[in-house]
Amino acid sequence: MQNLKTAILFVLAGSLLSCKLIRKDDEIKPVARVFDSYLYEDEIQGLTNGLNAQDSAAFIENYIYSWGKEQLLIHRAEFNLAESQKDFEELVMQYRNDLLKFAYLEKYVNEHLDTVISDELIQTYYLEHSADFELKENILKAEYFVFDNETKELDKAKSWWRSVSEKNTERFLEYASIFAKEKSVGDTNWVRYNELSMRIPLQTYNQLSVLNNNKRLFLEDSINTYFVSIKAFKIKDDVSPLPYVSKTVKSIILNKRKLELIAKMEASLVKDAYDKKNFEIYK
Repeated sequence: MQNLKTAILFVLAGSLLSCKLIRKDDEIKPVARVFDSYLYEDEIQGLTNGLNAQDSAAFIENYIYSWGKEQLLIHRAEFNLAESQKDFEELVMQYRNDLLKFAYLEKYVNEHLDTVISDELIQTYYLEHSADFELKENILKAEYFVFDNETKELDKAKSWWRSVSEKNTERFLEYASIFAKEKSVGDTNWVRYNELSMRIPLQTYNQLSVLNNNKRLFLEDSINTYFVSIKAFKIKDDVSPLPYVSKTVKSIILNKRKLELIAKMEASLVKDAYDKKNFEIYK
């Protein structure tokens, strides 16, 4: 029985992949029926391009099964739902209207929105709304260097790192340029403490202690030794520094412009319709 089923599916696959449509009484041959609904060959042709015969047969079988299941569910729903539950015309119309409005507004905004925002404008908005940019977590600026624990003369590097002399700092940087497996030097970006702790094993349970009591520190795990220099930090509930939120400020300004642009266009649209008697309110 299974062999017969497979053979039939292979024949069907070959038929569906054929360039010629098999017709009967000048109609395309159906491949399945559920009550009064039919699935025809031309609705499946091309879906199995690139598949071998066995995969084509399996794909077609699943496709026909899914189609039949959908038709049966629709048929059952037609007989089991009240008329009020089947009335989707208003919903479909509203959805279409929403899509039309969205597409038009998107096109209008893309064509008319001024997206040029100066640094001065960003700074002005930030200063006027600084209370809106309260930090939700600790952030910092830091440099770091990562060395394999087996790196030679690592103890010397630790000694140079602890020193504050310019000469020893130069020695450490020269050493790091040769042996560090990973480093971040001169980065002026603010980063979240928790984000940095995913790269460097900073303790996360008492972040303020780490930030307040360390300018330079080194940490170790079973594989690496980490040298960290904390250049600056801001703690939770402080006002975010402008560079940290400049992209957010720019997005806010753009969004305000967008809303104002749309409101102005809509007001003009209504006024024009009133003036031309295309919009009337009957009292």
